This record gives sequence, C-alpha cells and structure tokens, in this order.
Amino acid sequence: MVADRAMRNVEYDLRLRVDAHPSAFMLKESVRSKLHAYVCGSCGYVEFYVDDPKALYDAFLAAQQDSSGS
Repeated sequence: MVADRAMRNVEYDLRLRVDAHPSAFMLKESVRSKLHAYVCGSCGYVEFYVDDPKALYDAFLAAQQDSSGS
C-alpha cells in the first residue's frame, strides 16, 4: 500500500491523476488510479504501478490533443 497523510494524520491511498483538459477552468475530466509500490528487499529499488493504466494514458492523449489545439 502506498499511503499519503492528510490533515489530522488520516491516511489515504495515494492516487495518480491525469487531466484530459488541464487548461480548463472547470471540468478538467480528471482520471485517477490507485498507485501501488513494489520494493526490493535487498537494494530498496522501488517500482510504481497503477490499477488502470489505459484510462490514464487515454486522458494523457486527450490532454496532448487539447494542448495542440486540435
């Protein structure tokens, strides 16, 4: 589990967010996915994975189109 602490020391699952329309004032069409970490017990190397990589990538592609003005 990868956790973040907010006010009053409450733990929340850490999530990765990609905005499909980052320049929008509202309705950015944010896509979020829970983040998982795998740690090597020998060297401490860490890899991060998300539950829904396709949804994040699709939002990233939409943001690229949005920023190019297409």
